[in-house]
Amino acid sequence: MSIDESDFSEKERVLIENAAHKIVERDMEFFAIFILETSKPIVWITGELGHFFLAPFLPLLDDIGYDFLDTFGQRSNVDRLIRRVKQLVKEKEREEKPSPWDKIKSRLNFFQVFYNLKTKFSFK
Repeated sequence: MSIDESDFSEKERVLIENAAHKIVERDMEFFAIFILETSKPIVWITGELGHFFLAPFLPLLDDIGYDFLDTFGQRSNVDRLIRRVKQLVKEKEREEKPSPWDKIKSRLNFFQVFYNLKTKFSFK
């Protein structure tokens, strides 16, 4: 299912990008993807219910509240958010992945400590 990128407005892109970054910053990617995937079939209903129940509070948020509900009330935008979260998680794992040299240094440090203990407590 390919989604044409020209169908998205700039506001939708910004909201999706900000939401994805907040999810990954807080290490909530598993739960966010789980909730988004399970609610994807009924996302248009939840969007309409959000408009109904949050209508008294939306004027307090200016246009961002309406934009948020309109953006995530569309299944294609939920798919895009899920894909973006997965991309950010891969980038985060790539940045945090230790180099092979770090593993070797930690093993050498362990053996050095073990050797020091052995020589210090050896009985002759």
